[in-house]
Amino acid sequence: MKDEKQDKIKISNVRAPIFKAMLFFVYTGLLPDHVEGAEAAQHFLVAADRYGMQTLRRACEERLSQQLDVVNVGTTLALAEQHNLTRLKSDCLHYLSFSEVFFSALGTEGFAHLAKACPDILKEISNMHDRKKPKPLLKE
Repeated sequence: MKDEKQDKIKISNVRAPIFKAMLFFVYTGLLPDHVEGAEAAQHFLVAADRYGMQTLRRACEERLSQQLDVVNVGTTLALAEQHNLTRLKSDCLHYLSFSEVFFSALGTEGFAHLAKACPDILKEISNMHDRKKPKPLLKE
């Protein structure tokens, strides 16, 4: 909101570097170089969602899908669930479908965040891994 006594506009809930990056995107259609890391892309996506910038939101979703790793998959999946990003959620679940990735991700802070923020997703992941287990052979 503009303060009548100043020539400045105060924008709440968005850090200055993220807002500058949003302006850069508006004028160029490109994600700035400093939005390379998953954490920056996550903050950028939240701001894009807040301001209804669908093209930017899709670009961030794509960037996050490309940057999935064991450390960030938990927070990225929580973000996807909270912001209704179905493609990103699907990419995260596919990544976690590999047992070695899943068990490595379990001990991360991101996965602890996921467990608190979206506990139902853990059931979905657990069910996914249960379906992959070989069924015991019945003895005759």
